Amino acid sequence: MAPVTRPVVLFVLQWSLRYVGGVNHVVTQLAQQMRAGGVFEPLVLMADWDAPAPVYEDIHGVRTVRWQLRARHHGMGVKARLAYALWERRFRKQFARFCHVHDVRAVNLHYPGDAAFTFARVLQSLRPRIPLLLSFHGTDASKLATLGMAEKDAWRRLIVGSDAVVTCSRELAQRLDGALATPVPHRIIYSGVDAARFARRTAPDTPGKRVILHVGRFDRNKGQDVLLAAFARIADAFPDTVLHLVGDNDGNGSTLDSLRAQVTDLRIEARVRFFVSVPFEDMPAHFAQATAFAFPSRQEAFGLALLEAGAGALPVVAAQVGGIPELIEDGVTGLLVEPDNAPALAQALATLLEDPAAAQRLGARLAERVAAEFSWSATRMRYEELIRETGGKARGAA
Repeated sequence: MAPVTRPVVLFVLQWSLRYVGGVNHVVTQLAQQMRAGGVFEPLVLMADWDAPAPVYEDIHGVRTVRWQLRARHHGMGVKARLAYALWERRFRKQFARFCHVHDVRAVNLHYPGDAAFTFARVLQSLRPRIPLLLSFHGTDASKLATLGMAEKDAWRRLIVGSDAVVTCSRELAQRLDGALATPVPHRIIYSGVDAARFARRTAPDTPGKRVILHVGRFDRNKGQDVLLAAFARIADAFPDTVLHLVGDNDGNGSTLDSLRAQVTDLRIEARVRFFVSVPFEDMPAHFAQATAFAFPSRQEAFGLALLEAGAGALPVVAAQVGGIPELIEDGVTGLLVEPDNAPALAQALATLLEDPAAAQRLGARLAERVAAEFSWSATRMRYEELIRETGGKARGAA
């Protein structure tokens, strides 16, 4: 592949960009915005064991490269450590050439795993120096708290020694500090939303029905079980209302089967629909059909789906956890309830359904805030500013 004419920002993922998920959505939007911005050229490196040499392809309109990445783990045997050392020596040379050809100005790992240590060592040896940025999204930060002392110390040194650490909310920054038991210098960069894409243009085509919508992977942390219990409490009082659960079933800790069983146990089968692994391009249609949005997470760094609901001016009921209160102000831009509290969630949903005019005002104020503060172009510009600050300047930049 011929070199690009603009300096490159290299985003790094531990998986394929083809997968549906919040981290992939953030990276895809950042890359698309960065290309449109005209300052840097985005390139996404995806870890792939079956690609010992770079393999280029376009995914979602984004230039990507599949490449084998390895990590050195605690507890490796002598043979494994030797094999890794030989691989890293080869990769160091290959990556140096790669960065020269593509004029890489920054390496930005999203949801960083153990390969972050590899990049830190490799980048230290390159001249001119290329900054390393680590972007945390949620459970990647939480998992650090479960590590042993030696591994936690290694992560602490890595993070402190990186050029920048990005979190998607204040709460996640605090969680990262707590996990490592030390303050971590960080930059908060909120995710964005394509407000025009999710703005409601037509009335819902579900005559006689009101739809409570939830969007999120089927996972215990998302609290769909609490939402089902809450909906069962109000179903008889609002016979015109149905519940739609839209989410991804990745098979890894998915609660989809147990949620379906819960629906049967609660005898609300006729009132609840599951939509599984919906492509992103089809998501606006689900928001367009909704009357209200429920987000009962037990843990949440921020919540892209809240921004999408806000762009559509939907009234929101959400759990008061994580970064959610950084967007939802109780009684102003939505309603907040304690997590794991089905009666409180049921009462809040009933409040929205009983007073549509008040619910509409909440949705309108949320839409105003989302439009003013949470665009992808603003997210992209904050990343570009950080890249320039850490030394990854584009040609002609001050």
